Amino acid sequence: MILLRPLSSSDAAELFPILASVAESLVVDGPETEEDLATALAEREEMAAAGLVRAFTILEEASGSVMGSIRLKYDLGSGLGEMGVWLGKEFQGRGFGTEAIGRVVEQGFGELGLAKIEAQIFAGNLASRKAFENNGFCLERTVRNGAMQRGEFRDVWYLTAFRR
Repeated sequence: MILLRPLSSSDAAELFPILASVAESLVVDGPETEEDLATALAEREEMAAAGLVRAFTILEEASGSVMGSIRLKYDLGSGLGEMGVWLGKEFQGRGFGTEAIGRVVEQGFGELGLAKIEAQIFAGNLASRKAFENNGFCLERTVRNGAMQRGEFRDVWYLTAFRR
């Protein structure tokens, strides 16, 4: 159903309009311009080259359409990882996020040998929570006013998965 392509700054033109449509669901304020996104993606490429992150553009396999992005930041010394994922609205609710999370979790626990992966999502985002839970994550805690988005505090759910 999906393809994962290593994230590149050249993806900014396709990703930016999709990202802008889901910005209200992201735990961090996203870039305000396509150029800002390209800069952020270039930084992520450098982190990937240094072995600090795995980052991918998510594509729909059937059409080749860009749907969103997923990344896993990790520290091999501690065995800990932190995952973030987002999909454009028209691709949500169809299992694409669940599949992308599963693929990257396999890399984290398999290839990288991580012991724990954590994800942060806004409290109340039941669709994202379900996608993570379908891949072995459990709600660990709720942090009141855990993130600021566009000047407003929001509660955050922390979900974790452990290598089995």
